[in-house]
Amino acid sequence: AIRSNKRSMKWLPAILAFLAATASFSGIYAGSIVEKLSQELRTAVPVVTADLRKSDELGFYVRIESKDLLPFEFHYAVVTRPNILIGPILMGWEKVYPIRKQPAFAIPTQLQLERIVNSYVELQFRYRSVYSVEQNYPEALERQIVRKYKLLNGRLQPVTEEPTSRQ
Repeated sequence: AIRSNKRSMKWLPAILAFLAATASFSGIYAGSIVEKLSQELRTAVPVVTADLRKSDELGFYVRIESKDLLPFEFHYAVVTRPNILIGPILMGWEKVYPIRKQPAFAIPTQLQLERIVNSYVELQFRYRSVYSVEQNYPEALERQIVRKYKLLNGRLQPVTEEPTSRQ
């Protein structure tokens, strides 16, 4: 019995070396996959929707929803014709790190109703990947959503044309 243990002990360093090499290769391979996914995340354009709404509790608000949970930053303006600002101005880009439990959120916004021309209201919403800074702000990572409304009897009604989405 002692002899067979010596024989199996002879192979132990080789087996340990094989296991270490396998683990090292697996770690390198897994690291390569993680790096590739991380790079894809940094160059992906988030999928986001935004629209202007009104409720009794919040009044006017911008509803923003992430469709793919990729982090993004945004800013928006609410205007009337001819591009007259009727809402607040965001001083910078607001960052969002969406989570599965809360992919959508609302931002209450005050509108200067007396400045609205011909009942026309427009949401101009711009967003981009939070990684666009790392990529030197490529335009390919930025999008704009423009939603047009008529404000009739205190209610927002979408203008029938489709919202535009621009790069």
